[in-house]
Amino acid sequence: MSSNENGSNGAPGDLGMGALGRMSEERPLDALLPELNKSRRQKSEPIDASAVHPRVLEVTLEDSWEWTLGAWSDPGARALDKLLRELIQVTVLAELSKSPDNKTAARNFEKMRLLVFAPMSAESQKVIEEIGFSKIDFAPDQYAERINAWRDEARAAGLTPSPRPSAVYVMDISRVDPVIANNLLTIQAEMTKKLAGEFWGQTPGGPSRLMATYLRQYLNASVTPNRKGLHELELFIVQDKQNCLRWIDPSIFQALCDFIGVILRAVHDLDVQWGVCTPDSSGFASPPVFRVKRKDGYKIVPVSLHLLNWCVMPRGEEAPSLAESVDALARELK
Repeated sequence: MSSNENGSNGAPGDLGMGALGRMSEERPLDALLPELNKSRRQKSEPIDASAVHPRVLEVTLEDSWEWTLGAWSDPGARALDKLLRELIQVTVLAELSKSPDNKTAARNFEKMRLLVFAPMSAESQKVIEEIGFSKIDFAPDQYAERINAWRDEARAAGLTPSPRPSAVYVMDISRVDPVIANNLLTIQAEMTKKLAGEFWGQTPGGPSRLMATYLRQYLNASVTPNRKGLHELELFIVQDKQNCLRWIDPSIFQALCDFIGVILRAVHDLDVQWGVCTPDSSGFASPPVFRVKRKDGYKIVPVSLHLLNWCVMPRGEEAPSLAESVDALARELK
């Protein structure tokens, strides 16, 4: 691994791993997360009709951002659960995978809303609430612009627009304790400046080394490449709240993905190669991914999707720790 100013030299040696590998072949992103392409269609493009609309609307408020999802019909509880979870995963992962810049850092999402435009069975309503949404009253004056946008989306899907939703649900996007959150925002800003212009995977081990430097500086945390280091990161970064999206800022999320690769090599002795997430012509950056060399060939590891489910999606009652999750992943890769 070559040295550069984006973290390879900056930390006090506690994440030194020698030369870490990068993947040279084109990454199979479409097979990894095929729904990403659907959610990235341009507004003017026609879109296939689905019970859950495959495109998510971003809403810019005075001092925050929101995502709004739409459901046109009830496909049944099991199908609804799958469609909603996949769309939430794709939406959040696309945001967390963006290359570091000040514009990305300023997008402070606080809520995700679901507008339902058809009656839902009791089982489907239960699914929505189990995912983490809570039902709220519909206030027409607060949703006028959003309803107009959804009428356009309905027409793009070849559907007859409904004048108003039959139900509205909301899920909070939560952050850690305010004191820690303020320090993490500072760390995010510092990392954004340092990593500007660099793509994930270009410098294996570099983002997590840089994160360790700033965590020591601002939170007096000692992050080492072992299970203890994972536990230390979890204490400061990962929330144990339920019924909400547990936000991790993009630069820190990507550094945590990088750190998991370091752990898989240092602790579990796996041959890990980093995928280089070069943005496409629209600026979209592919989510972080590894390739692990095994006796029977290569295994693609969607580390960003794993981390999203472990640390960002609404938490289950019996969720394992981050270290336990990484241990389980390593056993699968042996």
